[in-house]
Amino acid sequence: MARSEIPIEGTRTLELTVEGDVVVEGGAGPSLWIDDESDEDPGRSIQRTDDVISLVVHDDCRLVVPPDLTVRLVRVDGDLRVSELRGALAVGKVNGDASFQRIDGTISCDTINGDARVQATRSTVSIIEVSGDTKLVECRGEVRIDQVQGDLSANDLTGGLRVLQVGGDVRLRTSFAGGTVYDVDCRGSTRIIIAGSVEQTSARFELRSLSGRIVTDVTLADVERSADVLRGRLGEGSAEVRIKSDGPITLTGREEGFDWGSMGDFFRSFGQDFSELFSTFTVGNNAEFEQRLREQAEKLRSKAEKFSQRAEKAAKRVSERAQRHAERMARQAERQAARWEAGSPGGWRHPQPPPAPPARPETVRRASREERMLVLQMLADGKISAEEAARLLEALGG
Repeated sequence: MARSEIPIEGTRTLELTVEGDVVVEGGAGPSLWIDDESDEDPGRSIQRTDDVISLVVHDDCRLVVPPDLTVRLVRVDGDLRVSELRGALAVGKVNGDASFQRIDGTISCDTINGDARVQATRSTVSIIEVSGDTKLVECRGEVRIDQVQGDLSANDLTGGLRVLQVGGDVRLRTSFAGGTVYDVDCRGSTRIIIAGSVEQTSARFELRSLSGRIVTDVTLADVERSADVLRGRLGEGSAEVRIKSDGPITLTGREEGFDWGSMGDFFRSFGQDFSELFSTFTVGNNAEFEQRLREQAEKLRSKAEKFSQRAEKAAKRVSERAQRHAERMARQAERQAARWEAGSPGGWRHPQPPPAPPARPETVRRASREERMLVLQMLADGKISAEEAARLLEALGG
């Protein structure tokens, strides 16, 4: 990649569109540097309006920007990685994976068509939709997400969490800071791990499971429990934890232990249901046994269908990610081929065939001494004339 500096005097906002992968990093100085595949203007276009620079890059690139600059990414056709910014970050559409790390300003993002990772942020994070899995680590501001189609893993979120819908499983591990809200709606199973001392935790829990399976090894106060709801508190209950899950919910204060997730809970549920079923059979009530058998068969079919749907969604995400990667590689190959044809800096020219070797001069045959002596002898013997001898010597090369 070639590096060049873009003058940004008086600029407060960078507006960026990238047709490949992009890395944006906050630098130590006031300059804006870009590493991309071409030094020429066709590789990118720049427009300036008041205090905004709009930059379109037609290939993969890496930018080092002043850390206080506001960055607005309109569209990224590949993967996106942003880090070390103090200013605000706004993102439109990312067609690959996205990673946001060590950003002090607010983060807002519309659509991420791959996986998302948010780590070491200090302000509010707002995302509309993530097509893949989402991982949140050490987020000090509140994190709000409308939809995560894959799994959600959240660790050490002291600013709170609100997620309208998670298509997969949820793993939430945090200390539940006072005055914060953790509100998640999940289609899979949910595991909540209380980080740090359970005795020093101050949180109020409202856990709802459509499967009716909520287990905990934590002693709660003011417990209210029904078939599919568990309410209770730890300490003064200053944090609010509201979880709604289609699958089972686990609330624990232990870091260790194997989390079976949805598949393990499915088999435990399957074993428990059929244990109850065969206990009905042993008491000899055949009519009730047949009814319970039909109910369990329908329940098994319904659960198997849900797992099949989730597996199809996961396979679709993998296929879409591979398709996006193939499209990016094809676009990069097209751009590289164009640079080859143009012979642009940073590109390769098509290899030219080596020049043909010069034709070797035709070798002129000369008559040997014996052949000349034979011709002269024939002339002396009168067998040929002088004119004939001359022509014969010329034919023999002399």
